[in-house]
Amino acid sequence: MEILYTQITDYMQEAGQRLVELQARGKIKDIGVTKSNVTEEDLRIERALTGLILDTYPDHKIFAEEEHDSFENAENIWVIDPISATRALIEGRPHYASVAAHVQNGKTRFAAVYDPSVGELFTAETGKGAYLNGKLISVSSTTHSVLQNTATSLFDSANAIALRSATKGLDTERNEASFAVNYCLVAASRKDGVISVAKDSFPEFAGALILQEAGGELTNIDGGAVQPGDRLFIGGNRAMHEKLLRLSRAALGLDD
Repeated sequence: MEILYTQITDYMQEAGQRLVELQARGKIKDIGVTKSNVTEEDLRIERALTGLILDTYPDHKIFAEEEHDSFENAENIWVIDPISATRALIEGRPHYASVAAHVQNGKTRFAAVYDPSVGELFTAETGKGAYLNGKLISVSSTTHSVLQNTATSLFDSANAIALRSATKGLDTERNEASFAVNYCLVAASRKDGVISVAKDSFPEFAGALILQEAGGELTNIDGGAVQPGDRLFIGGNRAMHEKLLRLSRAALGLDD
């Protein structure tokens, strides 16, 4: 499996360089028909990663944003977001990413997030720590700064409004970049915590393992492990996660 993990990260970096070059030349176009913010590169990357995995392990299952978005229970599942924050890529902004996670018997064993705009590769394996470009990272020890991840289409939703109110008094920033990258920023102690109102759960499987291996937590709104149907997520160092989970559940009226 280690060989495949290396192949995955090598391809993500290779594809990322192509994205940087295409973005610089203004060659990234939205080709979405049934939904917006889909590019030829989303399809190309998802197909390439799927090929790498299934050529080696044909019994593995793929759960990915574009062409494999139906979750199937299996011993080995790969959760892939070929381009997290495609809109940022299309608009020429930084901090989009390719994301992959290997889930084995219900537990995420490997995760990779590559942000080509700054050349940052975040990786983690269960029990081996979290890394940024090969250097060990860890979460912060403070409980002040929060990233608000909100899908654009959900910005005015009741959940998003309630969760923004939950962090009044904290140093809160809405970051319109990749959700996956934002989880990694918390893992690397650049922010203390994160709250997400998402339209899917593809980036969260990788984000949860990277945060966990960096000494933090990323859970659903119930404080449990990320599941395919989850849309609300809370993360941070352990003290910040506990604080944000309590504030968020209270704001949503979920207190016991």
